[in-house]
Amino acid sequence: MINRGVYIGKAAMYIRILQILNKERIYGKNQVVESINENSTKVSADIQNKENIWVFVLGFGKNIDVLEPQWLKDDLLEIADELKQKYGA
Repeated sequence: MINRGVYIGKAAMYIRILQILNKERIYGKNQVVESINENSTKVSADIQNKENIWVFVLGFGKNIDVLEPQWLKDDLLEIADELKQKYGA
């Protein structure tokens, strides 16, 4: 099971959504939003705890690529495995 404790850290994400949505919303402290092209944006921000990071990332569904940190990639794989077990896939 994933440790759902408090974590303060930075998560950098490559997000395939319209850049106007990214620039209008505040995702976390020290936010940096970089337009890659008309459909892709790179976002990095300090988000207060792991559950907030998971909600943020999972909210984009398949339209996100997490570049770093590695622990977030690992957690997402574990969450995906838990969902597969839960729904019988």
